[in-house]
Amino acid sequence: MAFDGEATQQIFFTLNQQTPAEPSILLPNANLFDCCQDFKISVLAYGDGSDNLKNDFTSFLDICSPTASGAVYKLYKDNTLLATLSGTTYGLNFAYGFRQLGLSKYVGYKIEWYKVLALHGDGIYKVELVVTDSLLGNLSRFSDEFKLCEYRADRAEQTIRIDWFMSGTSGNLYNQKLTKNYLNLNWHNQIRVGGFFGYPKTEGTNEYVRYWNGLQEWTKSEKEPVYQLKTKRISASIQRLIMIEVMSADRIVVSDYNSKNAETWIDFEIKIDPNHSPNWKPLQSKLAEVELKCTQRYNNFKKHRY
Repeated sequence: MAFDGEATQQIFFTLNQQTPAEPSILLPNANLFDCCQDFKISVLAYGDGSDNLKNDFTSFLDICSPTASGAVYKLYKDNTLLATLSGTTYGLNFAYGFRQLGLSKYVGYKIEWYKVLALHGDGIYKVELVVTDSLLGNLSRFSDEFKLCEYRADRAEQTIRIDWFMSGTSGNLYNQKLTKNYLNLNWHNQIRVGGFFGYPKTEGTNEYVRYWNGLQEWTKSEKEPVYQLKTKRISASIQRLIMIEVMSADRIVVSDYNSKNAETWIDFEIKIDPNHSPNWKPLQSKLAEVELKCTQRYNNFKKHRY
């Protein structure tokens, strides 16, 4: 018998609360022995941006709640609003909804700092994410502050620049209950911090065969150079960025800007050991240096006996 009734279908989904700015607690002003509150992320730029080693960039990527209706980034200098980031005036725009996962839409922007320098000069900059959401509430969250300067050798001296590429799912910088899915974007980000990279020590193994007369001949030799990546004292937010994103990246590239380094390291591909132990000075400083153990992404230091 034919069915002549009606059928309806409804789709339900869980609403993820927007990740707000960190809540604050009323506390007295901290008196520490250093100027922790003055920490800024250093970014350098030069000319028309054609020299990659003299030009830094910073990319932002956020995933909005299914109930959001829009999201943009805004650029500030010295706490004064300069512009809403759209188009190519300040870099590369990934407009709200350029990618979608389920009902959640993505928004992103890559700031090319040479463009900012050309328009607004040296200074202290920050970026605000503004999400419009009438159901869960609008979101406004500021980035760390960036100190933009024109590239000079003395300004780059004693720094390292780390590039990393992300696809798939990682932790969320702002909420331990959430993850961040980079899909297949191979999302490229970069940061410059004080420190150095290099000074390898080699770990190795040899395998031997023993003959009836006691002679031992080696059959295989493998060597693994182990490098130091040591930062100067950096903020807790940058420590968290290194731990959650950089160390879990699909590809990591480092360049060293130290004239006194024993070797030159430019766009050197590495893997980072999962241990992350900053040298904190509890209740004395909000900054800490960290030393990471690294190995080469490509290792062909192997020899097999014919």
